[in-house]
Amino acid sequence: MDLSNLNIEYTIDTLKALNKSWQFFSNLRATCYNFSNSDLILNILSTNMINIDKNIGIAEIDKIYDNDLENNIFAIKTIWDSPFSIELIEKCVQIVLEDYTFIINSNDKKQLDNDCFSILKSDHDPVIKTFLLHIILENALKHIEKKNKILRIFNIYFLHYQGFLEHPVLYHPSHFSSFLNVNEYIDNTNTLKENIVIKFIHQFQTVCLLGIEVLNIYHNNINDTYKKIKESAYLEKIFRTEDIFSKIFSKSVIDSKYLMSTFDWKRDKSIRFLSSLCHCNLFIKFKSDKKTVFINNIVFLTFFDIKNNRHIQDITKTRDIKSYNM
Repeated sequence: MDLSNLNIEYTIDTLKALNKSWQFFSNLRATCYNFSNSDLILNILSTNMINIDKNIGIAEIDKIYDNDLENNIFAIKTIWDSPFSIELIEKCVQIVLEDYTFIINSNDKKQLDNDCFSILKSDHDPVIKTFLLHIILENALKHIEKKNKILRIFNIYFLHYQGFLEHPVLYHPSHFSSFLNVNEYIDNTNTLKENIVIKFIHQFQTVCLLGIEVLNIYHNNINDTYKKIKESAYLEKIFRTEDIFSKIFSKSVIDSKYLMSTFDWKRDKSIRFLSSLCHCNLFIKFKSDKKTVFINNIVFLTFFDIKNNRHIQDITKTRDIKSYNM
């Protein structure tokens, strides 16, 4: 099947869904634009915290994060400003799966290249283009472990590549359903069924809306963090003279070894710094299995804010955003 020639019928319901998507996406874009620490955006949106139903304990914070998050962040940063090529897909897979070697054979690469660029050059709505590219890449990666993580990187990358998103964000991979069985989604004219197209659009809306809600919560907590840092002469001086904010607050858990290896600090400086963070209630000291670690209290508080946010909980439980007011 030539996936690049899949047809989309822009029905009234499809156009209505697209219109609402662009409202949500514009707000997400504005939120990201005003949030300078992209590492923090990447981290907080990629966690499982919005799916948690039970009470969160401090000891569970580190388990909430996507285990592959650092690789995913590195992958999206690596490809973010690169021109699109099939080699970029191979490179992304190898970063996310580390030592795994993924090479597309020359015939498949040529077809994939033609399919992708045919869609990118088409007159389709950018969200629809992203959907069609999602289908093509999912088909190309169908035998790849963790393909959903790679697809979410390229969904965001393609919006940037088309000129609609300035900053990288990562949603949790569970927010998109699989569209691998394309044969089930088309009619006898090679047209994607309306309900399948709208399903993708609604999932895109959910990603945007959750992004807006979560980032606004986290943004407020980060602003509070800056205020607490300025209240401590010792911390204010360190954060002013060393570029460490993202490397500290993008982590859910840190310890003295992390500080020593990352910033080339001596042990006494690392311990004093951690003590000051705890004194300002920015991190919480926690002993686990004879090891002392420090939990990012900003992330911890954000989880509770999300837990108590009615909009977020309603959306994640029902997947229904119809009642949400912009």
